[in-house]
Amino acid sequence: MHEMKAVLFLSVLSLPFITGNPATVLSRSRSTSDVPFSQFSSTRFSYFEQQSADWEVLPFNSAFQLAALADTNVFIIRTDTVLFAYTNDSQFLPVQTNATIRADSMITTHDNYLFVANSDGLEQHLCDPTAVPVVCTMADSLEYPLGRVTVLLWTEMVSLGQLFIGTTQGLFRAKLVGGHWIGKVGYCTNQTILSLAFREPGNGYEEQLVIGTALAVYSDPSSANLWTHHFVGGLIDAPPTAMQFDSTGRLWIGNSMCVNWLDVDGAFERLGGLVENPGSTVGGLPYANITTMLASRTSGDMWLGTAKGIAAFVEGEWYYFFGPRFLPGNATQSLIETADGSIWVSTDGGLARLTRMAFNSLADKADYYQSLVEPVNDRYGLVSYVVLKKFGDPRTYQKVADESDGLWTSLYLAAQAYRYAVTKDPAVKALAWKSFEAMEFLHNVTGQPGLVARTYQRNNTPIEPHWHSSTAYPGWIWMDGTSSDDFTGHFMVYPLVFDLVAETPDEKARVANLVQALTGYIVDNGFNYIDITGEPTRWGVWAPDQLNSNSSWLEERGLNSLQMLSFLLCAYNVTGNKTFLQSFDMLRKDHGYGYNMLNQRITASDDVDFSDDELAFMAYIGFTRLFPLNDQWADMQLKASLNRSFRIARSEKSAFFNMVYGMFDPSNPGLADAMQNLRDWPLEMITWPTPNSHRLDIRFNRDAVYDDREPVASVDALPASERQLMRWNT
Repeated sequence: MHEMKAVLFLSVLSLPFITGNPATVLSRSRSTSDVPFSQFSSTRFSYFEQQSADWEVLPFNSAFQLAALADTNVFIIRTDTVLFAYTNDSQFLPVQTNATIRADSMITTHDNYLFVANSDGLEQHLCDPTAVPVVCTMADSLEYPLGRVTVLLWTEMVSLGQLFIGTTQGLFRAKLVGGHWIGKVGYCTNQTILSLAFREPGNGYEEQLVIGTALAVYSDPSSANLWTHHFVGGLIDAPPTAMQFDSTGRLWIGNSMCVNWLDVDGAFERLGGLVENPGSTVGGLPYANITTMLASRTSGDMWLGTAKGIAAFVEGEWYYFFGPRFLPGNATQSLIETADGSIWVSTDGGLARLTRMAFNSLADKADYYQSLVEPVNDRYGLVSYVVLKKFGDPRTYQKVADESDGLWTSLYLAAQAYRYAVTKDPAVKALAWKSFEAMEFLHNVTGQPGLVARTYQRNNTPIEPHWHSSTAYPGWIWMDGTSSDDFTGHFMVYPLVFDLVAETPDEKARVANLVQALTGYIVDNGFNYIDITGEPTRWGVWAPDQLNSNSSWLEERGLNSLQMLSFLLCAYNVTGNKTFLQSFDMLRKDHGYGYNMLNQRITASDDVDFSDDELAFMAYIGFTRLFPLNDQWADMQLKASLNRSFRIARSEKSAFFNMVYGMFDPSNPGLADAMQNLRDWPLEMITWPTPNSHRLDIRFNRDAVYDDREPVASVDALPASERQLMRWNT
């Protein structure tokens, strides 16, 4: 089963920075405009119903080729049986014809003629895209022994012959205006034609026909009437499986290894995953093994279908679409663009339609996420992830109790607290207070002051170990073993609720009393969290004798020191209890917690833990409120710790890490990366499988070994939409 998680926190957290509206702790950070943007979205259609129940099931089991009809969103689909069409009322229906159509390959023209070719010859059909189903009427046919047809190319150049037919027996051409004929081109004789491309004249260059075979790439500048060729090997890595001219006149030659560029001036460049050739700046290709190409006539963007997904060069940036987030299958077989700008893809698993989803602002995108979270992830006021009982089908979600429900809810509640500080919308406050009450109940359900549950649910008897019946609230059960992760969430969010959400004396008292109970319990137990068992929980240890003297805590020494200082400072600022301030001062000065936190981020290659990064930046939020000590500590150990942590974590390009750092640094150096991270965050909150180890554009970090496994981290973070959806602590 696949998890579905709430990611609203990331978007809403950014609002105060972006809008510049007042929020207590954020006034020092540089703001930027929250401008409209768009991101790619996919509608998938499956050949096989069992793949995903919320994808439309197609009435055919293959789609070898797509061909768009002009100035419409209608297109023809070549299947393993008959031709289908996507109609103007968004149906997939068989094409109606007055003759049986047998096609090895097909192509459409600007006036909606459909040409189909097979071993016996050529057929011309006139298509009516307004009809439902689409009607294609045979207009002409030419019998000619072609052999197996591999590729068709249509041009408007009558002098050349308008249709070129690549086959296993060479290249043929047919003229269909002013008399019609078909004949063999006296070049590349008896070679299998793998690909064809044609450049129309304009922008200072001539028309040009290019032919790709396993032996060479041949070109014919028509004015010189001189065939030239470049053998495969050396300048062209492998036989050309697909070719296209881009809007600048450059020829893209796709093959199994890379893309070779042939510029208008005749110079070659090699486009691979990394910048490989000396003096070259060319790189960034996500994957090769090119199967098909599309040059957008509207935008000039280049779309490359591959054996594993789609590599697209859009507005000067590379995008990679792979896995079920975007495609129902792996291997791309055909690409077309329809009149509305949609990119349609046929794969070995079905069809996909790639479009741009527009947002007026990040606030608009946050509202989109909010619409997904409330009905699905709300469990008794807690924000929990859910599991899908059927692969990829969000309609089959099942809510489950998770041991970190307190942590996930604290992140969501922090988002709503910041959101309310900006909007002052009563509906937002209601959402925030509902989540606060759920977190408050994590404490109250145990029936013991200071004891906090990991999560809870309705039941009359414990369902498994670590669950207990509530003595304070009969009918409820709660889970023990609360972790330092959960407490970091509690102490991060309660000051935000106190400052930004609680407005009446009663509301503020509820927050303060909860913080007093939690903090007092930990301090009274020697800076340990003692569970119902009478022993500290596995991670609920912040005691000096353990962190400073027990080597088994060496990896947590810095982080837990940072956490406890943050907890105590937050508690003092909310409750005004000077005992917490005295404990803060004692741990910092007498037990070296200030120095411990300097190097809280562990750098050993076998212990890279993104959970610790998240917990650290959550703890740093606790230091953004008024610092009560009149000394240089904030300018020394705190800033040194924060700067070091951000320097290490900045490569993750996390909106959360970067925005927290921006609370302390007015220049907010991570702002641009944070904005991009939020804009690119996936629209579907499903942990789709997104393997990337096959990519050409990744440099693996060989030092970043986790749990004795093979290297799984790249040197540079991939865009959020191109990797698996995970929490920052995963």
